[in-house]
Order: sequence, then C-alpha cells, then structure tokens
Amino acid sequence: MVSYLRHRFVGNTPTFGTSPGCGSVTDDTTVGTLLATISATDQDALDTLSIQWTGTTPAANAGVFNYNNNTGALTTTNQLPTGTTQLTFTATDNCGNTVTHTYSLTVTNFPPVFENLPDTTSISEDIDVETQLKVLTVTDASLADTVTCSINNINPASTDLYLRYAPGTADYAIYLRAGNSLDYDTQREYVLTIDCTDTKDTVQETFTVYILRNKSSTITNLPAVGLPCTTGTSVAGKTPTVDSVDSEGAATARTFIMFSGDKDYEIKCCGFVSAWDFFVGVNTGTLYAQVWRRSVATGNWQLVNQNAITITNAV
Repeated sequence: MVSYLRHRFVGNTPTFGTSPGCGSVTDDTTVGTLLATISATDQDALDTLSIQWTGTTPAANAGVFNYNNNTGALTTTNQLPTGTTQLTFTATDNCGNTVTHTYSLTVTNFPPVFENLPDTTSISEDIDVETQLKVLTVTDASLADTVTCSINNINPASTDLYLRYAPGTADYAIYLRAGNSLDYDTQREYVLTIDCTDTKDTVQETFTVYILRNKSSTITNLPAVGLPCTTGTSVAGKTPTVDSVDSEGAATARTFIMFSGDKDYEIKCCGFVSAWDFFVGVNTGTLYAQVWRRSVATGNWQLVNQNAITITNAV
C-alpha cells in the first residue's frame, strides 16, 4: 500500500516596502499632480499581485484622489482639503496572502497676511463727510484662495466706522461715515479689530483711530479799535484785508465772515470774503466781525470767533 503526504505551500506575503508612508503638499497643488507611487512586491516570482485602494479617512476626502492600480500612481482630481488624510491600500497575492499599507498626506494652507496692519490714524472731530481712512493690503500665497475681510469688533461700539471695497479696486478700505457723531470730549479713541479669512484660516489685526479736538478759526490782521468812518459812507477802501485761518483746512468746513451790530450798521458784503465792505448809519459805535463755520453735512452754522471793532469819528 502506497501512501502520499500532501504539503500545502502558502508562499510569502507581499510587501509595500518601497512605498512612501507620508507626504506633504499645499492646498493649491495643481489638479493631476502625482502625490506618490504606491506599489507592492512579492518574493514569490510566480505570484501576481492585486493592489487596491481600500479606505480613506476622513471618508469625505476620497473624491479628490485617484489611484491607478496598474501604475501605482496616486494623483489629485480636485483642490485638496487642508489637514491630514489617510489612504489605505491592500495588496493580495495568488495564495490569498494580504498586506495593508497606510499613506498619510498632510495638506497645508497659506493663511492671509496683513501687510499694513496694525496701524493708527488721527482725524478731527469735525469731519462730517465720508472719509477713507485706510486701504488694507492683504496677501495670500495660495493662489486659488479668495480672501474676505470684515470688522470683528469696534471698541467702544460705533456705527461711524465701517469696511467696504475702495472704489475701482478689490482692496478693502476703512471709512468714516458721513454725518458721524465724533466728539473729542466724549470719546478720543476707537480700536477696530479686523478679520480676514480664506475660509480655512482667519487672521486678525487692529486699526486705531484717534480723535482730535477741532480748533477754532482765528481772525488775523483785524484792527480792534480806531476805525474812522463818516456816517452813511462805505469804509471798504479804508480798511486792511481781513483773513480767517482754520488749521483743519477748508476741506472740513466753510468759514464765513460777517459783520453784525445794531440797526445802524448795514451789512454790504458778507459770505466767503477776505475784505470788508459795509455802510454805517452813525459815526460812532461798536461793530463785531465774526467767524462762523457751517457743517457741510447738516448746514448748521456755529459762531467760533469774533472781534469787536470800535467805530470812531472820522478824522
């Protein structure tokens, strides 16, 4: 009787020995980029290996990758999500021996960068027209990213300051609102916290607005006494030029010079003037040269300075 002893040869297990275990790229990596080559080998020359991509963590990221079973090429099919994604591959030989391999890909994002914040500016309390205070320069090295900015907080709270695009540009700018309520005696400083985000990372910086007290207009080279005149005559040609000076400049308000007294003094010329021209009904008395400023936004006038002129008998 002849007996046979049968041995089952299971062979060697495949290995992913030459395949990388990790990699790192940025989130603006071009679609179709080769990230890694995942391949396996087997010491059994007669074995045919089957390599499959069998898992992705997080699973939602699977749609941005493609794996070619024949070449082992792992490539991108869409913009990569930031963070770490783990992809699992399984190799199986003819004998059913299997081995798994995990490839971890870390995708980093270039966050937005403030190029000109933090910063400060100083403005007069009497500015009541819309005024651009600062154009923001924000860059992002990830070319595919769109950056949006907003005011996170204003301390103390105020609706007088806001953010919008500068005209004709894609740059954000900080503005002072027209008809605002700035008041040096009430609040002298506002701190704006600005946020800019590319939807993946948010950066934050500050912009400080200092409020300056408005300085009154002043009258220069105006004689206070000794103005000779004759009843009922014009003194325009007998007086020096009268100038008004406002340190904030004409852009913030208008300066108005007028002469006021009682009914004996007739105003001949008034408005935005630099020389006098008026008639007097008597040859003695007091005349007041006044400087008024009008709000461009509200149209209201406010007396800011005056000088009394004594009218004396003509010599």
